[in-house]
Amino acid sequence: MVTDNETSSLPVLDRIRTIIKQKCGSQKKFCELTGLNEKTLSSMLQRNSSPNYEFLSTLISAFSDISIDWLITGRGEMIQQKIPNVQLTDSNKYLVERFEAVLNELHDIKDEVKKKDEIIAKQQKEIEKLKSRQIYTIEKKDGDIGSIAAEPSSELKG
Repeated sequence: MVTDNETSSLPVLDRIRTIIKQKCGSQKKFCELTGLNEKTLSSMLQRNSSPNYEFLSTLISAFSDISIDWLITGRGEMIQQKIPNVQLTDSNKYLVERFEAVLNELHDIKDEVKKKDEIIAKQQKEIEKLKSRQIYTIEKKDGDIGSIAAEPSSELKG
């Protein structure tokens, strides 16, 4: 069954194929120019998987003449018109600097989330190890109930 997400991603993939064909001639050359992994690209194209932000950002960085609007939506021309150098006003410079700062903060947050995800995964493994330990109760001769922990497995000792 084809979902809306899958059908909406196909045109983007077709445009990526167009870039590969017209600008590079082969997936190998495309990957050399962009620094992207050839197996990852091939898999994405074969599975009709949606490209992620990092992929699109890398593509646009490598081919700065490609129109982002065309790549994402299909509107306009593949090759964007050259925009003459525009002098930035102080307020525009401030906005550009602020945008870059926010972008850097987002990258930092992404890194922090990744680190925390790794910590959570380690803690989940430790919880599973602890759950697998069994507590045995034994009844003493005088009727008192005591408990002892089973010998930890070799996984828990290390």
